[in-house]
Formats: sequence, C-alpha cells, structure tokens
Amino acid sequence: MKKSVAASEKPVKAKEFDKELFKRSVEYNVRTLYRKNLEEADAQQIFQAVSYAIKDRIVENWMETQKAYEKEDPKMVYYMSMEFLMGRALGNNLINLKAYKPVAEALEELGLDLNLIEDQEPDAALGNGGLGRLAACFLDSLATLGYPAYGCGIRYRYGMFKQEIRDGYQVEVPDNWLMNGNPFELRRPEYAKIVKFGGYVSVHTDENGRNVFTQEGYQSVKAIPFDFPIVGYGNGIVNTLRIWDAEPVECFQLDSFDKGDYQKAVEQENLARNIVEVLYPNDNHYAGKELRLKQQYFFISASVQEALGITHPVMEICRASLYEGKGQTAEAITLLKKLSAKYPEDDLIAYNTAEILWRNEGRVEASAIYESLREKLPKHYMANLRLTDWYYEQGNYKEAKKCAEEILSVGGDDTFLETLQKINTELEREMKREYAQNHDPGLGLDLGWCYLQDGRTDLGIRTVRELEAKVPADRREEYLGLMTKLLAEAAEYEKAISTAAKWEESLEKKILRDTDAEEEEKDRDRIRQSHMIRMQCYQAYGYVQPEKFAEAIAEAEKAETGTPKDIGMLIEKAQIYVEMEEYERCAEISQKLIGDYQVYAAYANELEAAKRQWNAAGVIQNGRACLNYFPTYVKAYEMMAKVYMDLTHPEELKELLQQAKDNNVKSVILDAYEWQLTNTGLPQEQMNDAIDKFRKEYLSKLEAGKTIFYRRGLPIITEYLYAYPCEFLLVERGDFHNAAGCLEAAKADYEKALSTNPANPFAWKGLARIHRCRGKYDEAMICLRKCVFFYEKSGTQNHAWPELIAEQAEIYFLLGNTEMAEQFYRRYREMTGSAGERDRNRMRDFARCLACNDKTTEGLKVLEKAFVNVLDAAGEKLDLCVWCGEKTIAGNILTLWPEKIELIGKNTGNTQEYFEDYFFHLGWYGLICGSGKVAIKNMDKALIFHKEDLSKKDDIADLILACILYGDEKKGADYAQALKACMEREDKSGKDVYLKYPKLRIVHEYLAGYYTATDEEQDTLLQLDKDCSFCHGCVHPVCEELEMVRILQMLKKGREKEALERLKEQMQEHPGMGLQAIWHRYHSEQVTNDTDPAVAAFHKEKPQPEKRGFWQRLFGKK
Repeated sequence: MKKSVAASEKPVKAKEFDKELFKRSVEYNVRTLYRKNLEEADAQQIFQAVSYAIKDRIVENWMETQKAYEKEDPKMVYYMSMEFLMGRALGNNLINLKAYKPVAEALEELGLDLNLIEDQEPDAALGNGGLGRLAACFLDSLATLGYPAYGCGIRYRYGMFKQEIRDGYQVEVPDNWLMNGNPFELRRPEYAKIVKFGGYVSVHTDENGRNVFTQEGYQSVKAIPFDFPIVGYGNGIVNTLRIWDAEPVECFQLDSFDKGDYQKAVEQENLARNIVEVLYPNDNHYAGKELRLKQQYFFISASVQEALGITHPVMEICRASLYEGKGQTAEAITLLKKLSAKYPEDDLIAYNTAEILWRNEGRVEASAIYESLREKLPKHYMANLRLTDWYYEQGNYKEAKKCAEEILSVGGDDTFLETLQKINTELEREMKREYAQNHDPGLGLDLGWCYLQDGRTDLGIRTVRELEAKVPADRREEYLGLMTKLLAEAAEYEKAISTAAKWEESLEKKILRDTDAEEEEKDRDRIRQSHMIRMQCYQAYGYVQPEKFAEAIAEAEKAETGTPKDIGMLIEKAQIYVEMEEYERCAEISQKLIGDYQVYAAYANELEAAKRQWNAAGVIQNGRACLNYFPTYVKAYEMMAKVYMDLTHPEELKELLQQAKDNNVKSVILDAYEWQLTNTGLPQEQMNDAIDKFRKEYLSKLEAGKTIFYRRGLPIITEYLYAYPCEFLLVERGDFHNAAGCLEAAKADYEKALSTNPANPFAWKGLARIHRCRGKYDEAMICLRKCVFFYEKSGTQNHAWPELIAEQAEIYFLLGNTEMAEQFYRRYREMTGSAGERDRNRMRDFARCLACNDKTTEGLKVLEKAFVNVLDAAGEKLDLCVWCGEKTIAGNILTLWPEKIELIGKNTGNTQEYFEDYFFHLGWYGLICGSGKVAIKNMDKALIFHKEDLSKKDDIADLILACILYGDEKKGADYAQALKACMEREDKSGKDVYLKYPKLRIVHEYLAGYYTATDEEQDTLLQLDKDCSFCHGCVHPVCEELEMVRILQMLKKGREKEALERLKEQMQEHPGMGLQAIWHRYHSEQVTNDTDPAVAAFHKEKPQPEKRGFWQRLFGKK
C-alpha cells in the first residue's frame, strides 16, 4: 500500500502570511464585488471581502495538496455523514493557517475589527448535534494528521431551523444561511452526477449473447458538488468536504404540462428541491420517511459514483456544455457527436447535439436532427420551436405554422409570438387572396384561427361571422369553438357565453353520432373548454354583479375532471370564492392544490383571503410561504408591508423591504411604504382639493404641450401617491404620465391599479389609450370594452359615457370596421344631440366613415351641420370629396365657392382670408388631378404672405410636397426653409406642439430638410418612427403622412420601382391625400395646360350615381 502524504518524506509546506498582500486583496475584493471603498462597505460586505482574501490563500494550498495526492496516489478516506456541524469557517481557517494574529493586525491597520467581522458569518446549517460535530472533528483531525480524505454530505438550504421571539412568542423560522452566499465554497458542475430513484430493471441480450441490465421508469436528479476546504493545522494541507446540491435534470416538462398533467410537469424540480431543503425532515408520516431515505441514497450514490469514477451520458452532455462555455466549441461538438453515435436512440443526446449545432452555425445539420426528433415525439417543444424558426427562414410558412401550433398549445414567449405573427402574416396574404377568389368556408376558418393567434380579434370575428351559413356540417363545431374563443378574447362576454352554450350542445350531439374513442375524448375536452370560458366570463361579470360569481362556480364544477387537468381551474375557482367571501371553501381548494398537486401558487389565494379578513397573522404566514417558493411575488411583499406598517413594526418592514430589493422586486406600493417610514403626507380630507389643484396647475398645462410641467408635477403627484397608495391615485398618476407621452410608466400605474381592482373602468380606459397610441387597436378595443362593461354593469354611467361611445367609434374606424364605427358615431350623435352634431373633429371622422360605407352624400350633410359657416363647410366638404374620389361633387363645390366668397364679402368687406383658403383647396385639387402647375400656383398664392405663420405649418408642408412631386426646387427649398424656421421658433417657445403628434413632427422635419439634409440623415430621421406613438385623435391605422415621406425618400434615392410597389400596396389599404397626390403624379395625365383648368375640367364632368365604394372609385374598378 502506498504511503499517505502525512507519512511522506516531503509533506506540503505551509507558506508564510503576507500581510500587505492580504490588505490589498481585501480592498480589491470590496471594489470588484461591490463597487465601493472600505469606508462605504457595510459589515457583511467586509466579511465577504475578507473571506475571499483568505480563500485565495487557502486555494493555493488546496491545489498543491491535490497535486501531491495525485502524485502519491494514496488510498482515500470517504467519510459520509448526514450532517457536519462545521461551525464558522473564517475564524477556524485563520487559526489552522496560523494567521489569526497577523490578519487581526492587518485589519486593524485598515480600521477594521476582526471580532466584528467574524460575527457576520452565519453558522453553516449542515449539522445539528453530536453526530455532526463528531464528523466535523474527524475531518479536522484527518487534515491535520495529513490523511487524504473527503467528507461527503448534503448542502442543505435551510438546515434545521432557527428560533426567534416575535410579538412575545417563540417561533421557528427557516435558517436561510445561504442568503448572502458562502464565500468559502466552490461550485463544481463539471463533476455533477445523475442519481436515479425507483423504476425497474429490464434485461436484454446484446449481440455477444451477454445479459444487459437497464434501469427504466425511474425518477432522477442531478447532484451538483460544492467543495468546502478543510484546512489542516499549520501543515499546509487542505482536504475537501464535498456537499451535494440537487437540481432537476429537466426543469420543466412541457409535454406533461401540455397534457394537463401539471404535477408531473414540475415533479423533477420538486423532487430536487425537497431532497436538499432541510436536515432531518419530520418522519412521523410516510412521506417524511420516504424523503429521509431519498436524502441518504442521494448523497451516497453521488459520492460512490465520484469515488469509483462512474460516468453517465448526461454528465458527458454537461461536460460538452462546459467546453462550449469556455469557448472550446469544436471539442464540445466532437464529444456530443461521438455520444450520439454511441447512443443513436437517445433523444436527450440528440437534442443537445442539435442545440449546440444550432448555436454555432450548424443550422442545416441541426434542423435534420430536430426533424427526426419531431417524427418520434411530435410534441417535442424545442424541436418544434427551432423548426418554426427554420422553416420560416426557408420560406416554408405552412410547415412553420404546423410546428408553431404545437408550441402554441403549451404557450410561447414574446419572441415566439412575434415569429408566429410573421408566419401568419405571410400565410394570411395568400389565404386572403384565395378566400377572396373562391370564398371557401374552410379557408375562412383557417384565416380566423390565424387572426385569433395574432390577437386580431375584431377582424377574426368579422371573417368567421360571415361563415355561419356557409360552414360545412363536419366543421360546425370548429366554427362555434373558434367564434367562442374570439368573442371571449375580445371581451364580448355576453356573446361568448351564448356561443359557448351552442358549442357545447353541438359537441354533445357529435359525440352521440361518432364512434371514434379518441375523437370523443377530444370533444369532451372541448366541452370542458366551453365551461372554462363561461366561468371566466361570469367571473368578469361578478366584479360588478356579485351574484354572477355563483354561475362562475357552477361552470367550474361542470368542468372538473378529478385529475391534474383541474389545477388551472381550481386556482381560478379559489379566487372566485375569495371574491364571494367564502374563505373556508377557498382554503379547502388551496390545501388540495398544495397537498395533492404541490401547486404552491395556491398560497397566493390564501394570502388574499387573509388580507380580506383583516387577518394580520394569516397575511404574514401565507406571505412567507409565497416568498419561500416565489421570492419575487410582489403582492406578498406589498400585503406583508401593509401589515407591518399598520401594526407599527418598522424594523420588520425595513427587513422586508430589503429582502424585496435583494430579489430585484420593484413596486410603487413598496416605495410608498418606505417613504412613509420617514415622511407624512397631507391630511386625507385635503386630498380632493389638492388633486383638483394639481389638475389645474400641472395636468392641464401639460396637456397644452408645456412639457416642463411634467418634470415639475411628477414629484408632487408621486408624493400624494406615496402618502395614500390606492388605485385612485395610481390612475391619476397614470393619466399624468400618459399626457406626457411616457406610455410605459403610465401602463405600469394602470396595471397596478387593476391588480387591486380588476373592475376599475378608469384604468381600463387609460390602457386603451396607451394601446391606441402604440397602434395596437385590438388591444385598445378590448380594454375599452372592459371599461364600458364595468361602467355599464355597475350602473355608474355619467357625463363620460358619450365620450366612451365616441372612442369606440374611433377605434372601430382604426380597425377598418366601418360599419360598427358608423353605428357608434350615430349613437354618440343621438346621445349628445346638437352639441354632438357640432363636434367638428368627431363629425369630420363620422363623415369619412360614411364615405367608406358608400354614403358620401349623407357625410356631406353631416359636415354642413358641423360647420355652420358655409365657407368652412365648403373646405371640409371638398376635403372629403378629394379624399374619397368624388371628383364631380368636388368640382361643383369649387365652382360655387368663389360666388359664396363674393356674397360674404359684400356683408363683411373682407374676402382675402376666404380666397386664400379657396386657392389652397384648389391647389390640392390640382394635386389629386395630377396637375402640378395648378397645385403649386394656387398653394403659393394662398401662402405667399404666411411663411412665418406657425398655424400654417401643415399647409406649407403640403406645398413642399407639390414642389417635390413636380420639380419646382427653387420654390420648394424656399418653403422648406420657412417650415424649418417655424419649427425652430416653436421649439424655443417652450411649448411642445408636437407632444400629441410625434409622427407629424417626423414628417415636418423630413420635408423641411428635403433639399438640404443628406440621405443618411433623412433615413435616420425616418427610423425614429419605430419608437414613436400614434398621433392623438388620428383615425388612420397607418400614418399616411409617414408612408408618404417614406415613398418620397425611395424616389429621391432612385428606388422608383420599390417606391411605386409600396405606393400601390398602401393605396389599396390606406389611400390618404398625400399618397393620392403621388399616385396621380405617376398614374394620371394632366387635365389641361390652361392657366386655371381644375374647376372648368371637372365642372364639365357629368355627375355619377353613388353605386360603388370610394376605394373602387379611386382605382376605377369593381
């Protein structure tokens, strides 16, 4: 037998302590770990810095000890124990290094006290009593005597427990000794082992006739070693305590989750967590006995594998991952390919091989492996995810969609949903083209599913509704299911409930007809979905009509299966019982979820129930349980903080707030409680007056474009919110953010208000405006519907009601649903009477809506009522006719206009302003007719004396457009300089006139710089549109002016073909006046070369009856 190092003639030599090096190391650690100086660091940070400095010294001896062991190859002692009561490492290591005194002196020179630093170290919660202390003493003795040895145990996260006195009572709490990390340990993932539990052994004979035994059907966890140094006294030897942590081999089994088996989806994670949670779990029940046995087997199996050098394919995968992490990609790929050749049927190896190839420019080879995985496992999540991207990149959109639908059945992240939207966009183009040609109902249904997946619910509902009488009998249930889901997603609760009932009835009849057992199972699941949808709809009703909660419960009970499929439904059911104040029933469900399915999210329902019952102890108890499993669950922090604040427990509150910060939890409510620790706000009875004053002095001025009032007002409204953190003030601050265009901040406040009260209509209204500004019109309509729903059902309709109706009309218009928009505009006009008829902006949009619905004549009458002045009305009517292609009516208006001006001039004596308006409109008419000479001449005549008039910026921009299109560079450059000067003067005024019209600013800046800015500068300017909100009040789903200048930029850069293709595409969808001007420049002949041809030419045209919509009139085709 070979000698041990202790008996060797050349033992490891202990090195002398270098005081100056140590001091520099401490200072360096403080800087690099915490970005602080010694004076700024707190006691815990100093402890960490000192410990790492000592560990640096230990690691040198540790490595030399291991080298000596490898050279001598002595027998190794493996001391296995359930516990090691090691005590505090810092002081013990200093003593064994014979460095305690010099370290104390060095720290004193730095102004630090070693005793105080030692007090910052928690006892390692790896042991409890005599057995643990004995094991620790053995390890110390083995190192001191020079015997090669490993200690082997478990890295418990909480050990036993610690005792505290709270509110006069002794309580036991987890000993979270690892909260700040353990500076002396080293994580060694490269030596991880797989530990298997349970299963069975199968036997088969290989090609050589030998029996091969294989363990199958087992559960497994990954044992990750953490090495802890055991320093010998004064001899330079450092042995190792290897404690094993447990991690799941696969964190989340999406295929199980997809099947509704939520418990199995997380069972590996739960198994790993339970094994290393605590030392000596309670074993007075079967589960506790089983867990103790698993703990013992876990660390012994891992330790024996390490001692005997046993490897596992999964460990080779881990090794490849480490290679890749170190930049040794070629070695990693080679290792995995060899492993694949050795285990060709192993799906885990195949997947990991594909992943590393995918990440390292081997996508072709990776895609082939993913495809083979998908053939064997059609629902393989990552194979489908990667192939979705792959087929999309290859232009195979149908195959990409098949893969994506498998992902969608489980749920994907935002990046995946963006990819799915791109796939659907490509598919929709072809499907819409085919559907327009043959009106195949099956294709219409497929299109409807695309719209549902893209969140385009309004268009989906319209498309699918058209199929009601056409859908074939074998797809009737699919039609009803799709319509139910679209209506529910769109917050059309009443219609969703009635359609879901029809869906269920149709499915029940289908089940009676069918004999296919597999199809029957699917239909039963669809019936369950119909109940779940009705449950959710009734739950929404319940917030304003509490009796509806009982109907939601009834639907939930019809959906129950008594299997893990019920988990999601049971969570919602418990939430409904909380709203019904049926707290005992909520508790029953929560305990079932926790006990039967290990769904710890149920603690959140228990927490809410405790809060509603003013049960402070219950809030703290359930809050801690939530944070134990979900350390970032913000509501737990907020509710517990409220209890500590109300009971005047500032120290506990500070500790909780620090815990939230450590876990990177951000919450305005927590910020408020922290503020309240040192501040007080206005008395509550003064808050209403304060808010009214704030609106007048800050909000109104901000809404007028004076952005400086945002910076001045935000601290004030925030202080009000901190003093009284409630949903009312959250919405108030959200409105203030919204007025300033700070949409993300506004969204956060509205969503926080809704987390408190999901039926707050003001918060829903605010969110609707944010989505509208971002061009997300379906989301805006859903939020607005919820706002209207909660207003209407609660019976609180007031002066804001007509405004909500008008906003719905506008969003329907933006969605292209002009029929619904027309209905809501009519409702608005009926509700507001003559005041509504004179609402110029709304009636202008209403008139355009009527023109879209082929009711231009009625639209003109609407404008006549809204604009009492006949000349104002003439201008608006002409704009409408030009916009929708009614050239004959426009010509008649232009013909009569001068006579009306002369008539008014006889009474007022002033016709200049009216003639300027007439000339400008005549110029626009020339643009639409393709007559650039007429356009420029008349627009110039209207603006020649108004180049410095800030109110004429839009008109100046239009004249620049005419000059660009028809090549009048001199005049165009002159007016571009005038526009630039106007904008500069406005910027200096301190008023942001573009605050509500950010896209318009980009258009004006582009036109102002057309003749002077470089192409690169203009391209950069147009890129700003990506982060730009839509203009307030705009009812165009795409910014027509921005599309106009983009096309101008393409033409300027010589990309004429691309520009005209884009123009054609935009004209078919959004034919704005600027786009029409470009269209007629390139597609129309000039009317005549006469000096003033427009009026004469179009006056000669014979009136044409309104038989077709204006889109068709524009293109002259059916």
